[in-house]
Amino acid sequence: MKLLITIGLLLTGVSAWACDEDAKIGYWWYCEPPPAETETTPTRTDLPPPPSADALMQMHPDDLAALQERYLKQAVWRLEPQAVQEYYQVVDAARKKSLAFTAVSDLVLLENPDLNAWGQYQKTNPGRKAVTQQHNAQINALLRQQSDQFGLLLFTRPGCVFCQSQRVVLAAFAERHGWPVKTIDVQKNPLMAARFNIDYVPVTILAQKDAEAWMPVAVGEAPLTSVEASVYRAIRYLQGKTTPRQFLQLEYQDGSAMDPEARGAR
Repeated sequence: MKLLITIGLLLTGVSAWACDEDAKIGYWWYCEPPPAETETTPTRTDLPPPPSADALMQMHPDDLAALQERYLKQAVWRLEPQAVQEYYQVVDAARKKSLAFTAVSDLVLLENPDLNAWGQYQKTNPGRKAVTQQHNAQINALLRQQSDQFGLLLFTRPGCVFCQSQRVVLAAFAERHGWPVKTIDVQKNPLMAARFNIDYVPVTILAQKDAEAWMPVAVGEAPLTSVEASVYRAIRYLQGKTTPRQFLQLEYQDGSAMDPEARGAR
């Protein structure tokens, strides 16, 4: 029956009929697919006037940010003074909330010095000079005290262009702090290189005398001040005076706002 209908449709100039569940698929049984839905442009309407200034100030930041984005898009869409003015009304509320938060923050930090890290950053030249002197004094004092407990190992190899400059740096370190420094050629001492996991030169290792404790303090060429700071931190860490989170801090920062392990205000 369907074949007869198909022939009839072909004879009358109709090429297909609508698909149904029983329709056959093949050369003689062609189902016309349903027409594709055409995309329609969504209807957009103007936003209502923004809430009052008091209501905007009471809004949650997420809601205020979303509202600001909506009014920005409307302002760019309409390009009319009223739309742009409404956008800046929302922006003004966001600016005032930010200013208010800054003001409250300054008050809270003044009333709670243990939460205020700004005290650790000096703003005047005399203050910065005093911090630098304290920084250097603590490093130099610890290095002098531990000169008979630790030593430095410099791993090198022939042809290393940076090894010689690191030798000069460690020679200055030894002269300033009275430390022993030993240079080790990794080609002549492969067992020593393997013991300290050396696969790159120059590498400077801090080693504790009469103990198995050791730690790298410079990989590649490093200036004297960098080596001093790294040795200071490594000694405090190996002696259990700092945790990995406190590795960068000096002794005078223990318990301060710069100490990640310090207890905050309750």
